[in-house]
Amino acid sequence: MAMGGERSEATRIRIVRPDLKWWIAGLIVFGIIAAVAFTFLPWVIFGLFVYYVARPINRRIGTRVRRENLSAAISLLLIVVPIVLFLGVFLSIAISQLATFATSNAATQLLQQLPINVGTVPNDPNQLLDTATRTLKDPSVQSALAGAQAFVGAVASSVFMMFLSLLLGFSS
Repeated sequence: MAMGGERSEATRIRIVRPDLKWWIAGLIVFGIIAAVAFTFLPWVIFGLFVYYVARPINRRIGTRVRRENLSAAISLLLIVVPIVLFLGVFLSIAISQLATFATSNAATQLLQQLPINVGTVPNDPNQLLDTATRTLKDPSVQSALAGAQAFVGAVASSVFMMFLSLLLGFSS
């Protein structure tokens, strides 16, 4: 201790005021994290739902089975199979409605409005290539292909997110 009641340099506390640029940088990072979290929030909630629903089932089955992988598979089947059955019934109803539409007059009118006549598909490979090229350059076909690509991307993304949610639900 220094003589005369003075504090030494080692015991002096220096208060540093935060700089405004660090606050702005922190708010930007928080905004980015919040935007990402908002995008994935439904899948995180589903993962938490699976975690809190499947965990008790998994524990009870695990006490009888004594193998973690088997108990996880059984509890996953107890949760996923009803959902898959529901989706199967939904898809079967949707397919039957599509089949009903395909045999209606509206489907015939829709086929008549296509850019290519279905009954006049060429047999020659060169003509077929030319016809396919012309058809693919049509703006309506381009927009249909873009829509199909977006649909496939959304389905693939949803399947991947479902996998991550189930991974969250069954992580130890």
